[in-house]
Amino acid sequence: MDTYNPDLAIGKLRVLPPRAKPNGVASEPTAPLPYIDMSRWDTNPAPEREWAVENRIPMYQPHLTTGHGAIGKSLLELTRAVALSEDRF
Repeated sequence: MDTYNPDLAIGKLRVLPPRAKPNGVASEPTAPLPYIDMSRWDTNPAPEREWAVENRIPMYQPHLTTGHGAIGKSLLELTRAVALSEDRF
């Protein structure tokens, strides 16, 4: 778009004050994110993936179980959750 002017947005931006904690004290600034050295990522192999369900659902990753209604998705997920919790104890 040729007519875009970023200076037009300056008057429309608003900066919110820091959120207050329930006791009325302003929250402290958070710590900076840790530095990640990616220079060795090309030479080191990736760690072995852990599976919740072998070659289907990776551990520690979100997943989505989809399908038509009333075919057992909830029962499948409940069964998987119980099997994983029994594995841990």
